[in-house]
Amino acid sequence: MSSIKSFIEKYTKKIMLKNGTEALLRPIKDTDSQLLYNLFHSCSYDTLFYRFMSSSVYLNLQKGNTSFVMKTVRRFTQIDYENQLSIVAIKKENDKDIIVSEGMYVKTGPNRAEVGALTGDEWQRQGLATNIGTFLMEIAKTKEIKFFEGEILLANFKLINLMKTMKIKYNKVISHGTLHFEIDLDEPFYE
Repeated sequence: MSSIKSFIEKYTKKIMLKNGTEALLRPIKDTDSQLLYNLFHSCSYDTLFYRFMSSSVYLNLQKGNTSFVMKTVRRFTQIDYENQLSIVAIKKENDKDIIVSEGMYVKTGPNRAEVGALTGDEWQRQGLATNIGTFLMEIAKTKEIKFFEGEILLANFKLINLMKTMKIKYNKVISHGTLHFEIDLDEPFYE
């Protein structure tokens, strides 16, 4: 347990958002379940649909099916920090912590990991996904992960434009309305 605590302390840092406010980036804890649930609950249909490539989380939130949503939340909070890592951005509101963004990787092979991210609607365009993505890349390299990969719906213009804005260099395969990407973590950005 103390090794997890020291890992969390090692990978915690403050960042400044574009709107001039501060957020704290840190690995998710198993005690963050309600905070992550609240993030999911604050998101629009489109935001959740593009993150999960499914409407199931949103529809179950609308139906009040807490057990289904909490099962999804546990996939993010009950992690081993070695093969899976989720970084969250924490803001203070009324002296309470809230999670405003989350990014995660899950190892899919000896040197590969699938990556995904979610930022609450009201916090988008503040640099959270950029900061979390860059932080995840830094940490993944220490875990000997050489490639990030993932799937994006071609209709997810926000994420595709973010990757262009960040000058992320990636190989892609487009098929059936999705873009499969692979990022070499040794050379993740264009000059």
